[in-house]
Amino acid sequence: MAPPDETVSVAARRSQSFTFVDLLYAVLKHRMLLAIGTLVALLCGILYVFFLGGLYRSEAVLNLRYVSFAEYKRYSTALADRERFLEFAARSKRFSDTELDKVRRALGGPEALGKWVHPLFTITKADVKDAAETPKDANQFTGVDIDVTLNSREVAQNLVLVGSDYIRSFVIEGRILDLVLPGLATARADLSKKEIDILRSRFDLERLKQRRSELQVIANRYRGVDRETQQRQVISTQDGGEKYLSPVTQVIGVEAQIVEANSDISGLQRDVDRLNVLISFYSDARTRLEKARLGEQLPAMEQAFAELPQKRDLNSESARDAVATIRADLEQLRAYNDDYLRLAALPSSRSQLGSIVVWAPIILAALVGFLLSLLIAITWEWWRENRSAVMSAHAR
Repeated sequence: MAPPDETVSVAARRSQSFTFVDLLYAVLKHRMLLAIGTLVALLCGILYVFFLGGLYRSEAVLNLRYVSFAEYKRYSTALADRERFLEFAARSKRFSDTELDKVRRALGGPEALGKWVHPLFTITKADVKDAAETPKDANQFTGVDIDVTLNSREVAQNLVLVGSDYIRSFVIEGRILDLVLPGLATARADLSKKEIDILRSRFDLERLKQRRSELQVIANRYRGVDRETQQRQVISTQDGGEKYLSPVTQVIGVEAQIVEANSDISGLQRDVDRLNVLISFYSDARTRLEKARLGEQLPAMEQAFAELPQKRDLNSESARDAVATIRADLEQLRAYNDDYLRLAALPSSRSQLGSIVVWAPIILAALVGFLLSLLIAITWEWWRENRSAVMSAHAR
């Protein structure tokens, strides 16, 4: 009788043996299991493709050639804001509740819209390699390519349209914030400086008026002195010479300085009035922008401009100058929104049923199902052949 250790060793060697013939036997014996497993996995792959896969592809190019790439990258953090885009898509009225749920599932993951939106450049690195000289417009940013693949042609096409509106809206939002927030801060700083300059100028003006009054008193005291002598008096400014003009001449000089000071104060006051109009507009616009949702920033600016006459008197020249500045900025924003930031063409949609992108998940699912079924069959046969030996070995 063999020792216990030797019995365990023999049982272990028997439990580890499984030949290619055993593999073929397992395949033939459990062919129904393999067929069912492969079929179930194939069905799962088909369901995935038709319910979650990309049967249709819709694509369009959004023209952003008047936006620098650095500016786009600064604004494009909005692409990763999944909830903000879903809220924007819901307001677009292009999706039903069911379609919106489908969009929500398709936007899963941290990259969100980043998987559908890609920057476009005039010339790529590959183009530069083929050129004799590097063109001046190499790597010039021209826009973004919006490429959406979904199982619904209509949803994919609407996603491209809503995505382009979303990108245009956050670019316009960035432009507006870059205008309003620095504009408000700059206007307030300039206003403080102008008001200080006015106070200093008025103080200097009062001193000039006081000096004029004192000089007039002196001139009246010497009224009997020949006037022509006073006016023709020659004054030497060399060391040791007389350094004072006649009182009449000094009065004339001080009055000229008073006229100049009044002119400076009038100019400063004009600037103050202009800045007050700008500050009133920017303050109201900032308040409205804080409450506005994406896509509502430009209407908020226009509404603030429309209600400006109710808050400020716009009849003065300085106020009209401020209004002209605001109007020019708004017209530029409208031009960006309506003419410059637009789709190059309507989205094109096509089926992908003949593409490997559609069939690859189905083939992969069938292969995974077959391999899992085969693994189960092999494991079952191995256990059936070696169960008694393994149990016996553990019992001893």
